[in-house]
Amino acid sequence: MYLLIFPDIIITRGANRTLVFDTKKAGSFSYIPVIPEKLLERFRETTIEAISQSYSGEDLQIVKGFIDFILENKYGVLVQDIDHFPNVVEDYESPSVVEIMVIDIAEKEHRYSFIASQLRSLCCEHLQLRFFSSVSIAKIRQVLSPFLVYPWFSIELLISNPLWEDPQEIVDFLYDLPMVSIIVFNQNETKIFNVNSKYRSQSISSVLYTRQHFNSPMDCGVIHKDTLYNMSTLQSVIMSKKHNNCLYKKVFITKEGDVANCPCLPYTYGNIDKQDIELTKIVKSEIFQKKWEIIKDDIFVCRDCEFRYVCNDCRAFLDNLLEKPRKCTYNPYTSQWYDS
Repeated sequence: MYLLIFPDIIITRGANRTLVFDTKKAGSFSYIPVIPEKLLERFRETTIEAISQSYSGEDLQIVKGFIDFILENKYGVLVQDIDHFPNVVEDYESPSVVEIMVIDIAEKEHRYSFIASQLRSLCCEHLQLRFFSSVSIAKIRQVLSPFLVYPWFSIELLISNPLWEDPQEIVDFLYDLPMVSIIVFNQNETKIFNVNSKYRSQSISSVLYTRQHFNSPMDCGVIHKDTLYNMSTLQSVIMSKKHNNCLYKKVFITKEGDVANCPCLPYTYGNIDKQDIELTKIVKSEIFQKKWEIIKDDIFVCRDCEFRYVCNDCRAFLDNLLEKPRKCTYNPYTSQWYDS
């Protein structure tokens, strides 16, 4: 018999333990001992009986324990012919020139209509607006207005300093904006508010108040155990295996109007508030895409980590382009978060 592990179960071998992640259930992480190298590939080629005969001692006990774990948790089944169940092709394809546009907003006004006019040529799917100065709901509405004519998959608003006092005001604001979600930072407590959307069956709207500190782009790039649950889909895991999950097909407009891969990286590509920049030409350039293909398997320490496909990367705040993110608080060799 062959062991068929279901394709939505992600198993990642680390230096000190193995992560088993059920992508159907957000945050469903299990930890088991380090499995022998290439074991997962062998299940596609060899029966469990033949595999068991090729190991002895502690390795044999780990292999038997692994098979029992998969079957008991219904992460796989035994089959007569593994060839009837072809592997999922782990390719990540996207028709977009840019998948995510992020605009940082402080005191300075951007040319929002000019930026919005370029969206169709970019085939952009997601917009994130990060408000770092005090902002009212009226101001949010004004900034959003030129972007709402475009068919977004999602719009996310990050608010550092809201000028409204009652959370219900921002919840009501989302009544007819089913594609918009909001995170309000620097609050006294963490709480999720339900949105009674006009388009309830189609709405992805939500409002989250959080205690997390976020007042500038320099507060970005934190990798903590609570942030791992953001990477909760099979698609996001496959993307992480193939591309840099922070920078791939993402363009930033800084609060000064500079076009960048990331506002915390030193290089920029012109100022969209001062120049009639063609974003498509910039994003398609070789220099802009240079960091898109840096994956976790290339990065020191990260390549030994069991979380490498379920955490966000950060290529800022580094001395060496291929070093572990400086704001990551995990040690894969001890399985310890050193800030907890």
